[in-house]
Amino acid sequence: MDCKKFHYWLTTRDIHDKSIPAGMESHMADCLECRLLFKHDGILEKGIEQAFEQEDLPRGMAERINISLDHEGRTVFSRLLKKRRTAAAVAMAAAIIVSLLVLTNFYRSPSPAFETLNQITLQAVADHLKGNRYTTFDARETEQALDLLTKELGFKVVLPDFEGMGCTLVGGRLCALGKCRAAYFVVEQNGRTGSLFIMDTNHIQFPMADGTRFDTSVKGCDTCVWKKHGQVYAMVF
Repeated sequence: MDCKKFHYWLTTRDIHDKSIPAGMESHMADCLECRLLFKHDGILEKGIEQAFEQEDLPRGMAERINISLDHEGRTVFSRLLKKRRTAAAVAMAAAIIVSLLVLTNFYRSPSPAFETLNQITLQAVADHLKGNRYTTFDARETEQALDLLTKELGFKVVLPDFEGMGCTLVGGRLCALGKCRAAYFVVEQNGRTGSLFIMDTNHIQFPMADGTRFDTSVKGCDTCVWKKHGQVYAMVF
């Protein structure tokens, strides 16, 4: 299961069917962004249902209002009653459009999340230790996959020199590093399986020059965070 299949299911499902296929539940358990998207979609649907619920006036209220109004007032009130549903529909349509714009840009708008190199390291280690190594493409599909990742993430994804690092690429997929959209790659080095995360520099709130490297050891993992090609890399073994 990948994010694209999840998005297709979410936009084509019968909203009256509250069941969630096992594959979709499994994907949401592993993908923070799709889990949040599902939550926002549910809130939007509930709002639409509530907006179109018919609300009846208390018995006798309309008559009492009409009696207390003069002819002009009654005319205005009558027009308002006739337009109530139309106005509600227009207001809800506007709300739907705004919500759809927000949801559409949910995957496009980068939001800075990291204030220090150490925060990036800790998040990369935490995600690596989850052991989620599934991939949507393998090393043979790297060229096409990089084009797709570049399109989805909004920046040109450039792989490091794996050969020079003594690493072998196994595969990769889209992922979330904390709250940030990123590219994830499974790599191997001397019999060890590692994780490589690549994200745009828009996700950091501190100055970081190209060539900067931060090596450390956290929770038994060897880590390295560096910046090159205008993007941030975080590798964990």
